[in-house]
Amino acid sequence: MAQDGLTFEDLVIHVAEQLGVAYYGTDGDEAAQPPTDTPTLTQVKNYVNGGIRMFLNDAPPEGWRFLEPTDEFVLWADAETTVDGQGVYDAEAYTTLTVDDAFFTDTMVGHSITFEDSETSYVIYSVTSSTVAVLIGDASGELDSDTISITANGNYTLPSNFGGEYLGDITYTAATNAGVTIRWDREGNIRRLRENVDSLTGYPSLAAVRKMDATNVANRWELCVYPTPSEDCTVEFPYAIYFTALSADADVHPAGAQYDETVKAACEAYAELHGEDILAGRSQYYEQKALPGAYRKNRRSAPKRLGNLLTNRANVEMNQRWRDRVRRPDVTTP
Repeated sequence: MAQDGLTFEDLVIHVAEQLGVAYYGTDGDEAAQPPTDTPTLTQVKNYVNGGIRMFLNDAPPEGWRFLEPTDEFVLWADAETTVDGQGVYDAEAYTTLTVDDAFFTDTMVGHSITFEDSETSYVIYSVTSSTVAVLIGDASGELDSDTISITANGNYTLPSNFGGEYLGDITYTAATNAGVTIRWDREGNIRRLRENVDSLTGYPSLAAVRKMDATNVANRWELCVYPTPSEDCTVEFPYAIYFTALSADADVHPAGAQYDETVKAACEAYAELHGEDILAGRSQYYEQKALPGAYRKNRRSAPKRLGNLLTNRANVEMNQRWRDRVRRPDVTTP
């Protein structure tokens, strides 16, 4: 049966068993569980995250291919929808809001929505689904069935694991029929084009990435496009995953299930190096058996054919962008 990979809790239990600090229930007759005391649990979790970072750092010369996904991102235009019931405030800092129709996308995080009746705006903290989002602040007093709206400014929030590095061309998704190509440019050029005209809309032809203002969302990057989309569209491009640490029990490591054995070995080796008085062979197993096996898997996932070495890349790109250079005839109406 397919799976996403060992969870954070799974790895914590493996390391806890290795160190002899796992919890086996009050009578000691239950399956191994994470330690119950906070200091020990924190230390074991640090070992697991340290092991994952060590594995990622021990990449082959060509790099880990699982750290280079191609993902899709929705570029939304001005939009509005109707609230489905009053928001639920958690009495601390956030309100969970539900709407009638598909509205929210992950690229809206950090942007503001406005309630029509009160004209009050709230920043989107996270997106749970296309109809549910978490807002910063107490929005529980806003009217049921009120209309909310969001205004597009050409900036779209990228995932929390995006570290600022894109690895290939940016394209529209299949069958978009945009009529233009979109290409990477300098962020400063997009700001310059926006200086005098901020209302130009259409299918974007330029894109750039930049670090977001940390006021609403910390440590995030955004995709800037020009012009601002006149209707929702979706783009895709490959990027490098940025890993910090796992925290929730159900979190999975970034390598995927096919690297479970190597990731587990890395965590055990890291714990051996930092938490045990003697070496028990786990570092040797990781370095001499598990890691070379991961290298072989990484190579097998690469393209089997890279193309003609004589192909002129400049000519290929020029032919791909013929739509941007062709002169279109004037259209007249009777």
